[in-house]
Amino acid sequence: MDILNLGCGNHQLPNAIGCDIDPNAAAADVVCDLNRVPYPFRDNQFALVVCQDILEHLDNIPAAMAELHRILQPNGVVRIRVPHYTSMDAYGDPTHRRFLSTRSFDFCTEGEPSPPGLRSSARFRRVKRKIAFYRIYRILGVASLANRFPQRWEGHAAFIFPAQYMLFELEAIKD
Repeated sequence: MDILNLGCGNHQLPNAIGCDIDPNAAAADVVCDLNRVPYPFRDNQFALVVCQDILEHLDNIPAAMAELHRILQPNGVVRIRVPHYTSMDAYGDPTHRRFLSTRSFDFCTEGEPSPPGLRSSARFRRVKRKIAFYRIYRILGVASLANRFPQRWEGHAAFIFPAQYMLFELEAIKD
């Protein structure tokens, strides 16, 4: 199996290894604390890593992204779903440690500027970035405009037209 489902909980992905901190998680094949690196996987082991609603719970996202880069095969993909900082879901869960924006993964994305003092040796190429909205904002066309101009939307209208979550697909760049 070359698919890893991090923070799987009870959600089993077909043909994937499930990993969770909870030993009682129904889909967990491997139990580990994702705040502790290194993860118990080999270098270049996975073609796909799925991180659905997990990264916002971690202490150190740059360390997690470095580990994901390490365990991904060359050109392997990490699929990330996280709540946008304007989402009711971002603040409604007291276990969330981070509130994320469309630029939260720029520090490790090729061609994007890193925030001062934050450099990562793990490099990814952005394949996809999508801001998902509640139905009413999709009908009104806000979703289309926000995805076309994400920085303008975040800077001027994000709290007027809040998002639900964001989807990222990042491809590992390895020499």
